[in-house]
Parts: sequence; structure tokens; C-alpha cells
Amino acid sequence: PDTGRLLHDNKHRNISFTVLHPRDYTAHTCQVNHAVFSCDGMFCCTADVQGFVKVWTFSPEIKTIHAYAYKTGVFAVHWSRRSDKILYIGTGNSRIKIINISQRKASNELVHSRDGMNVIAIESNISGAAVVTSAVLPATNYCELFIWDVKTCRLTRSLEITPTASPILSCNFNHNGNLLVCGAADGMIRIYDMAKYQCIRGGQSDG
Repeated sequence: PDTGRLLHDNKHRNISFTVLHPRDYTAHTCQVNHAVFSCDGMFCCTADVQGFVKVWTFSPEIKTIHAYAYKTGVFAVHWSRRSDKILYIGTGNSRIKIINISQRKASNELVHSRDGMNVIAIESNISGAAVVTSAVLPATNYCELFIWDVKTCRLTRSLEITPTASPILSCNFNHNGNLLVCGAADGMIRIYDMAKYQCIRGGQSDG
């Protein structure tokens, strides 16, 4: 294994790690702000600040499979928890592109209610067809936290952001999809009961 240096608790500590693929993926020419694995670990999806999205493999060799470009920017990337073929891309025009990588194109899309919103968080439920998306109107605290049925591409429910409205920056289902935890710009952690569609617990994060 190679030896690297890890910054932890403001101190550099030596750690050991194994370089699986010493070559770099060089298809991007600017800052990469999203990088995710598919659920089976066979594909990577990366997106940069210019709105270019690349789907690629790293074994047995590094190779770009698909490439997409979005003029409105890319603010969230998420692989489906249920399929390694389905990819969700959140853009800056209130849209979530649903891409089937086996078809090499967007198979459908979800659209938030207001124009010009940035879709900043996407999470799919491993136990069902539900997908949660968070979209924020730039320069405001207005945020929509929507639940979608991806089989019909219809809005199921809007979750209330309480006690005060704040952009939801990240969200994640628990192991069985019954609970949703969300982190927001106001420092609050909110937990939603997905059976009642209600926020059952919220609190300020430490630090």
C-alpha cells in the first residue's frame, strides 16, 4: 500500500491506502463538484461546474460511457438505490433529469413548481418508487421538498419545512425507507416519518 497524509482534527496523520487504479480520469477540464458510484459499483458519474456530466467505468480500463451537457448547470447527481441503470441529475432550471444509461438519453423528468430553481439534493428510496428532491430559489430561503412517484413521474407530496423555511441541502432514507433525515442551511437536522409525511424530530447540529 501507498502512504498518504490525512487531515483529521486539524492534525496530519499518516494512513495507509491502496491505489486501485493509478491513472486519472481527465475528461473534465474544470472543477468537479459531484462524484458518485452506481449501486453495483461498476460505474462512476461525475459532474463539473460547467454543467458537463460524464458516466464512466474504471475497470478493466478507464472509459467514458456517456456524456451529457446542461447549460443551466448541475447541482445534484444521484444513482438510483434500486437500479444501476437509472441516474438522476438535478439542474438549474427546476428539473430533475431521469436518465437510463442503457438508452443513453433522458427517459423522463421531474419539474418543481417555480422556474429558475436549483435542484440541490436528490434521494431515492430503496424499498419503493419514491424519490425526494430539494430545490431552492437562488438568493432566497424559498425551498421545495417534494416526494415523487418515479413510476408515474407525478408529485406525491410536499413536505413542510418546519419550524422555519430553510434550504434543504442533503437528505437520506434509513435502511427501510420509513424515515428521511435532512440537513438544512439553518443548521437544523430534520427527521420525517414517511408514513405520515410529517417532521417528527428536529434539532440543531452540534458545533
